[in-house]
Amino acid sequence: MTECLHCGAPTSNGLGLCETAQAAVLTYLEFLPIYYANLARWRRPGRPNGSLGTAGQWMLRRGEAESGAIEPALARASATLHTWAEKLSLSIPEAATEADTFAALCERLEHALPRIAAHEGAGRFVRDIARHEHALRNLTETIVPGWYAGTCQQPAGRDMEGNHHVCGANTYVVPGLTWVTCHRCGATTHASAHVDVVLTEARDWTAPPRQIAEAVVVLVDTEHSVDRLYKRISKWGETRKRKVIRDGQEITLTTPPKIPTTRRLDEDGDPIGPKLYRLGDVLDTLATEGATRLVQRTYHQRVG
Repeated sequence: MTECLHCGAPTSNGLGLCETAQAAVLTYLEFLPIYYANLARWRRPGRPNGSLGTAGQWMLRRGEAESGAIEPALARASATLHTWAEKLSLSIPEAATEADTFAALCERLEHALPRIAAHEGAGRFVRDIARHEHALRNLTETIVPGWYAGTCQQPAGRDMEGNHHVCGANTYVVPGLTWVTCHRCGATTHASAHVDVVLTEARDWTAPPRQIAEAVVVLVDTEHSVDRLYKRISKWGETRKRKVIRDGQEITLTTPPKIPTTRRLDEDGDPIGPKLYRLGDVLDTLATEGATRLVQRTYHQRVG
């Protein structure tokens, strides 16, 4: 019987990490890329991708003012993951964005957990990623916590007159997470319980179609597939052209986008980067067009 290199608990699996430590690793690797992606949107001032509305405007200014703490934290977390990938002889993925690369690294480390648990530095690995998960989570919760989700309604005892009162602290939902945690009392509730407040506050949020799709799937009960919704949203922002024959002449008919889009501007005022969609426009179009089907219906299902 050996001892866990992280907590010292006895292990009978012949590995350097006990089952509790391995479960902790999987949890850290699951949430690290969510925090990283959320914070990466705020790493440079002038890129407003947080919630809007009264609380959101305050949060936006605060996020831009304090974003200097984000860049080094993301760099340290990324460097640590790259270092461990090299120690374990894992290939370093190349992705379109740093956030995607970071997420791919987390996934590869997750698949390599048996090798990590047998590595002589397994205890150090757990401490390393726990430290970065804690740092990115704290930044997320204190600097750019997400969309305003209303006040915490968790019972907090009675006042001097014996009346019940609730916590009342402001709460926020982080894009990509399905729950809301109150930072005052620690109560955790599902994001869907706050959906009315969140959707009202976040209607003016703009983001690329995949980020919009991820948020909608978390918040709207009728949407279940990020990939399918992403494709629908992308098409809604396209200008469609088709050629038809009228009076013997070929003409081109143009159908404008169902949803207006914007793009970021460079210093010269020229549009750059991907199309940005407004969450409120997507929600309104979904209400009109209907929920996204998970499975394409066959011809017989459509006519039957």
